[in-house]
Amino acid sequence: PAPELAADAMEAIRAAMVAQTTAMPMRMSMENEGELTTVEVVDANTIQMSSPGFGFILVDGKSFVKEGDVWTENPQMASMAAMVAKNFDTSEVEKSLALVTGASQLPDEELNGESTRVYQFTSDVTGDGSMMTTSKIWVRDSDGLPVQVQSADDEGTSVTMRYEYEPGIVVEAPPVAAP
Repeated sequence: PAPELAADAMEAIRAAMVAQTTAMPMRMSMENEGELTTVEVVDANTIQMSSPGFGFILVDGKSFVKEGDVWTENPQMASMAAMVAKNFDTSEVEKSLALVTGASQLPDEELNGESTRVYQFTSDVTGDGSMMTTSKIWVRDSDGLPVQVQSADDEGTSVTMRYEYEPGIVVEAPPVAAP
């Protein structure tokens, strides 16, 4: 069943972003200046990230890095995993939402054949006003989950993130090159 609709834009954005913290497995495709990065998340401790020339996997408490075609175990990459995992920690999401201002609802849109509610907001990325972003978020009517976010910072850099919630996503440890 579709979730209750929030009375105001900020509450709708909060509900969607908090709901996403438990909506796994999921795939996020992020396009930044023509480069595509894909992140697959089974849970906060099972993550795979790939972009041109680079890959990263966290599984069973171990982190692996792919450079070129070669996978190696790399315990130092655990900090990257922790950074990615913050996106799925409700308390961290609430902290980032505290920096959101100017939330408003835009006209509803159909996106990839699905009805969505669209919201716009501004975020103080650094918490001190030195880096602001303006974002639009498309929230699927059927389940209240974000399906797309477009953000642009005050320097003109833009990022589009698309989300798919796929129960069949599996992340496994890669074959590792011999030392």
